[in-house]
Amino acid sequence: MYYDQKKCGKRIQDMRNSIGLTQDQLAEKLNIATSTLGNIERGSKGISIDLAVEFCVVLDVSLDYLILGERNKYLSMKEIIHRVIALLTEMLKRL
Repeated sequence: MYYDQKKCGKRIQDMRNSIGLTQDQLAEKLNIATSTLGNIERGSKGISIDLAVEFCVVLDVSLDYLILGERNKYLSMKEIIHRVIALLTEMLKRL
């Protein structure tokens, strides 16, 4: 397990696309140039830890996934809440 700049850039691009943001929109949220984001997504430019954290906040992913491509073995609080809501909704339907 190691940091691969190209794979990290591809993950960023995939996540950006999955939430429907353009490069311009994401770059603006991160306060970086669109050309910088393009270089990051192509893997020709790395990211600082500060920028990595910003990506995680904006893209709503964990740092281990952003950097290494691995999901945490433990559920995030958001995932737990979504599962509880789904279970409660199902229980209400049965009443």
